[in-house]
Amino acid sequence: MKKTPKQWLDEISTTRNRKGKDSWFTASCPICGYSHDVNLLSSDAVAEIAAKERVLRHIRSNHKELVDDTTAG
Repeated sequence: MKKTPKQWLDEISTTRNRKGKDSWFTASCPICGYSHDVNLLSSDAVAEIAAKERVLRHIRSNHKELVDDTTAG
């Protein structure tokens, strides 16, 4: 079933990770498990959104048959 980009963003899971002084968010593709890490630089919210957007870009490129982009202009 096709989903809008907004619906896909809601389905992308993120986790906050920390090792020593470093912190980052990892977002994972709900379709294939591809994941992307984004280091925390300015804020948690910015890093989490950036990670989700990167995975959404992956979904649009690699699973485009599952994305309903008919409303995109």
